[in-house]
Amino acid sequence: MWELVLLIDSLVHEFILIMRIKKEEFEPNFVGDYVIRIIDMTMEELKKVPSVIDKSFFYSENGDMEDNLFSSERLLIFKTIKEIKDLIVKHDTSIDKKKLTEAVNMIEKEAKLGLYNSLIMDAMLSFLEKEKSLKIEIAIFNKLKNKLGADACEGNK
Repeated sequence: MWELVLLIDSLVHEFILIMRIKKEEFEPNFVGDYVIRIIDMTMEELKKVPSVIDKSFFYSENGDMEDNLFSSERLLIFKTIKEIKDLIVKHDTSIDKKKLTEAVNMIEKEAKLGLYNSLIMDAMLSFLEKEKSLKIEIAIFNKLKNKLGADACEGNK
């Protein structure tokens, strides 16, 4: 993120310098156009340059890259479920631990079945979100769940 901010800042300064060297009037309206044009030209040139590390380096040779991504996201979702269970045990909760554990177990069951867009999972996540100590993990879980749910829907088409 900071790289992008610094890049845009340097392009704005470059634009100003070019305008001073050409002894032309500086028009703020053209700064944005200049920055976008330079970034577009750079991106087009970078598309022609071969990558230093091939994608196959990150994925196994015997499987499809998309399948491997899906599998790694599934592993992350089950890791997040385990972290949620650990947090329930470790922290004092305002909601009954037994109810929280039951909700996580139902989510885990739905995840094992691949039902990422189920109403049960959504309801249990809404219930778990009420517990403050679980908010971060639930947000991570929701992001993964939405990604896996979208991928599952695309796979059914």
